[in-house]
Amino acid sequence: MNGKALVARFCHTQRAAEADAYLEWFRDNGYRGMCGRRKWINEGEGDYLVTGSGLLAGTGFRTNVQAHRESAESSASP
Repeated sequence: MNGKALVARFCHTQRAAEADAYLEWFRDNGYRGMCGRRKWINEGEGDYLVTGSGLLAGTGFRTNVQAHRESAESSASP
């Protein structure tokens, strides 16, 4: 959304390196804001969907409901 990227925080430690790789790619390719470590578990793609100017978010075993608030707060800042 407007040059911002939300980087997943995976539930399983075996996937943590994937988040690091995504973060590096987004930063290297000019994305700003929301490009940082998330506090709450969110598995990213599939659990978040950009629609127009909104962000739809699912929840369950892959994404903690607290991640929704965290994402909303991050997306509101420039």
